Amino acid sequence: MEKKPQEGRKGPAHRGVPPVVGLLLGTALMNALLYLCLDRFFISPPRSALDPTHCPYGYFRMGPMKNCSPWLSCEELRTEVRQLKRVGEGAVKRVSS
Repeated sequence: MEKKPQEGRKGPAHRGVPPVVGLLLGTALMNALLYLCLDRFFISPPRSALDPTHCPYGYFRMGPMKNCSPWLSCEELRTEVRQLKRVGEGAVKRVSS
């Protein structure tokens, strides 16, 4: 007696790779290629030394300040900077002086 292959097997059928996995792999490959190759095509503009929005190294500016101030030394931090004391506190804001 010859055995016939069972076409109606019980259990999960053997499938190929789901299409979603292929799409994810393709997306990951494109991201890697863009990450590695895009910097060759993009030329960043040089930062000018006369740019008014940036302070030179060793200087800083905060908020609406117009001039750049030099960084503070450890001694200047100890003598010129004081901690704020909390005067009051509400549900939304804290008041310090």
